Amino acid sequence: MKNIFKKNKDYDEEDGGTRVCGGIHRSWESGAPKVIESHEITHFELEFSLVSYVLNDDEDKDFCGYFELECDLDGDRVVGKYATRKRFDGGKNVTFETDKNFLKELDKVIHEEDVIRFNGYTSRTAGLPDMFGDYLDVDFASGENLYTSNNQSIDLPMSALRRFKKVFDSALDKPQAVAPPTDDEPEDFDAGWMCECGVVNAPGTHVCSACGKDVGGEEPVAECICGLKFYGDAPKACPICGAPQEDFM
Repeated sequence: MKNIFKKNKDYDEEDGGTRVCGGIHRSWESGAPKVIESHEITHFELEFSLVSYVLNDDEDKDFCGYFELECDLDGDRVVGKYATRKRFDGGKNVTFETDKNFLKELDKVIHEEDVIRFNGYTSRTAGLPDMFGDYLDVDFASGENLYTSNNQSIDLPMSALRRFKKVFDSALDKPQAVAPPTDDEPEDFDAGWMCECGVVNAPGTHVCSACGKDVGGEEPVAECICGLKFYGDAPKACPICGAPQEDFM
């Protein structure tokens, strides 16, 4: 799984403290089009997380979690990936093949939900792991691109997210869907780590963004089922997914 905020990670401008834990860096690409003429998708990638959202458990049990939905046009077929980490179970990580009508359904959601209005907007909050918020990257045959990301919260319409997920769910229901045995977690899933001072730090770092503690050579005292590692006393419940301490590894 790619780092969804890699494009904004190394910005050089004076940011007024947005690199400190909790600091927010926002940008809006002025040249990003708000109208996309093409309806021929060649690549679609959507990641979003609802693990920290309060939803109706009976109604939205299958919608509570982290989702990675991705597909590419390959000749006359579409090759896709569907990865999840659910709040209530271990999730899944499967691949599938389907026809080009699948891309038409995704394009219909993009245009009918006016997702294009978010094109070019990015927001990154320092100190948060990549599993928060949403990320969308779509390439069209015309060369046009749709891109937006926010690592703190969901910007895209919830109705659009439901429809995108439904399109991918329908592909998995078809006979040609392929589900090879894989790990329960999405590939390279990393929820980051929590310092003994209580701050959650981004994956791949080893120095706490708040207190400066370096945990580069240390082993975590515990790890949550969602992937969050703990240095210092483990909390009674995971601040990311809410799992109780007894479920930690």
